[in-house]
Amino acid sequence: MNNSTSTSGTSTPVLSISTISINSTLSIRDINNSTISIRDIDNSTLTIRDINNSTVSHNRDIKNINNFILNLHSGLKFHILSIPTTSYQLAQHSGLP
Repeated sequence: MNNSTSTSGTSTPVLSISTISINSTLSIRDINNSTISIRDIDNSTLTIRDINNSTVSHNRDIKNINNFILNLHSGLKFHILSIPTTSYQLAQHSGLP
């Protein structure tokens, strides 16, 4: 899995992206309460879950949508687990400022 990340679209949200481990896990942080646009270049489904593994947003196939929009509050962190490489799961990463 390649840990490359890019943003594109009509707006460019301000993000802080860092690797928190070597197994394709990334930390994504909204540093100005902006909207984060996540593009799945493999056209797979994104699942958003909270810390209790409960789905907080619907599964969504973005094959024909191209963009999945996620609104985050200031300072809230999420991490992406990419297993397998075409499947992304966002889970709340607690304990971080």
